[in-house]
Amino acid sequence: MIQDLSVGEKEKLVELKRLVEDDEQSKNLTIEDQTYLKDLLIQHRELCRSGARPSNHAAAQDARWTIDRIGQEVGK
Repeated sequence: MIQDLSVGEKEKLVELKRLVEDDEQSKNLTIEDQTYLKDLLIQHRELCRSGARPSNHAAAQDARWTIDRIGQEVGK
């Protein structure tokens, strides 16, 4: 099971692949199920990329998290 992540954190690709390999349900997905799940992911990504923030505070907080994340990546 994927652990709860802080805002801006991502699960490692290796860990995601291991989770998929260990999940029996994901091994038996039909093409239609795979297409449906991919479409859901694409819709979610589009919403996150262009969705309006509910308040100015949320927009400012999002900007701070993004700047902090960029600072962490550059600092590595």
